[in-house]
Amino acid sequence: MTIEVIDNFISEEYYKPIVETIHSKEFPWFYNLGKVNIGDGLMQFTHVFYRGVGINSNWLKLLAPIYENLGVTAPIKIKANTTFGMPSKFQTEFHVDGVGQDLTHRKTAIFYLSDTNGPTVFKDPEQEVECKQNRLVKFDAHHEHAGVLHEGDPSSRRIVINFNYY
Repeated sequence: MTIEVIDNFISEEYYKPIVETIHSKEFPWFYNLGKVNIGDGLMQFTHVFYRGVGINSNWLKLLAPIYENLGVTAPIKIKANTTFGMPSKFQTEFHVDGVGQDLTHRKTAIFYLSDTNGPTVFKDPEQEVECKQNRLVKFDAHHEHAGVLHEGDPSSRRIVINFNYY
């Protein structure tokens, strides 16, 4: 599989409740001191919906239109990440999700919930995917990728949901 970008991945009928809920003050976010690696000096807030062999969040059902459309047969990890505007753009280090695990047949998808100037970049093939609402990029999990922390007002957020699955 190559890197595939799909705009308007789910209909507005399904997208609107997801984005409204995740942007609401009721949705729980958890502080992480580390974006790619613990202690990398970059902070983010995350919400883990699913990890390993079980549901980690009562909010998982909200994402059903996304993972059903993706054709997820076996989820590994589903997690939302939010970062905030910076004085200038900053690219995180390249990585694969699930380093140290068998990536054979494994897929990764990133679903965007905001429009920012913080794209996702891929190492090989060199490619940049703009952060655009209701866009999804999916790829084989062995592709190294990096997020770019966006330039903007500190109250602006780049919100993505990462799906690691078979």
